[in-house]
Amino acid sequence: RRNIIFSFLEIFTLFCIYKAQPMFASFYLVMILILLFLAGLESDFDDVIYLVFTASILISLGNLFFFKWSGLQNVLNLGLFNLAFVAVIFFSTHLKVELKQLTQSLSQTALKLKSKAELSQLLIENIPVGLMAFDSQKKLVFQNHILNEKMKLNTHSMQDLIELSQKSHLPEISYYNSEISDKRYYQLESASYFDADIDQNINLYLVKDTTEMHLLQDQVRHKEKMA
Repeated sequence: RRNIIFSFLEIFTLFCIYKAQPMFASFYLVMILILLFLAGLESDFDDVIYLVFTASILISLGNLFFFKWSGLQNVLNLGLFNLAFVAVIFFSTHLKVELKQLTQSLSQTALKLKSKAELSQLLIENIPVGLMAFDSQKKLVFQNHILNEKMKLNTHSMQDLIELSQKSHLPEISYYNSEISDKRYYQLESASYFDADIDQNINLYLVKDTTEMHLLQDQVRHKEKMA
């Protein structure tokens, strides 16, 4: 409501200047059209219609009493002015609706992206394997809590495992984990993707502790030999 009052006062002020300086009538008319366009973007439709009606009455009175044009010229000018007012309001209200729909669409998209990001984070933190990612400079990008809390593997340990895997090309790697002072067996899988946010290739590593399975297989082989 405050915006519509300000717009009305501005249009009335322009009309007074329009009356006092008729040689700048075209300029003031353009300014009025701009104010109507902005009012159409910010105000309710009923208020804008009232504002257009007020502007039309003021400009019409100005043309009838301050300019000594012929009857046909007055009719044409008034028709053009009012057509310009209607056109400006039509485009501004249409743009307002489009912007509102676009804002709602962007808000819904943002909520969906946020929901998917939260779901992805939840899955990453709860998968039963360790996950770690490095950028092209071998700097840590992220890791899940499984690596530190359950596997007791830090960044240095992971880099050692990656080097051992690249050298041995074996599906399973034996590694002495100094954090728990024990020899463990791990399976390491890798993948890479391009991250547009940081403009770098990201290397992902999935780590699975296969020590229990390895020991079980050794026990089975031992029993088979003893049989």
